[in-house]
Amino acid sequence: FMGAAIARCYYLLDRPQEPGWRLAVAVRNRDNECMLEPHILERLAVVGYRIIGHEALWAPRLLSVVFWLLGAVALYRIGIRLSTPVGASVAVAVFLFSPFGILASRSFQPDPLMVLLELAGVLALLRFAESESTASLLLAAALCAAAVFAKPVCLPVVAGLYCTGMARRHGCVR
Repeated sequence: FMGAAIARCYYLLDRPQEPGWRLAVAVRNRDNECMLEPHILERLAVVGYRIIGHEALWAPRLLSVVFWLLGAVALYRIGIRLSTPVGASVAVAVFLFSPFGILASRSFQPDPLMVLLELAGVLALLRFAESESTASLLLAAALCAAAVFAKPVCLPVVAGLYCTGMARRHGCVR
């Protein structure tokens, strides 16, 4: 509900033909919500609303589904690098069909975007470990930073990955 209320406010702020009372209610609802993360998905939902021509909760939910499926692609590519195609396929099946995955991919929350960015960052880190180019390191850093920006709760995972990579690079871990 929180994301939908915030997206509605942003959508109505751009529509001067809306009655003042409706905009006032939307602004009050938005202001009553805690700002825990930046409103990335809410802003993307407004773009979808504009394309559709009205508010439709299926638009941000569709974005969540797309983000989750793209995350599955990144997970498969990670799995191929670390395991076999069968192992990668099993990882993707668990990812797609776990109860959290099903709920998160169908809801209006920033978690699917964070997971996509986090998995893309891990994939970029693996590419950096293979080639050690500045470009691959910058891409990995940008993707991991974007994941932390989307939802800061993933910071311990990202920091752990970087620390493990550094320890492995310096011979502390095999």
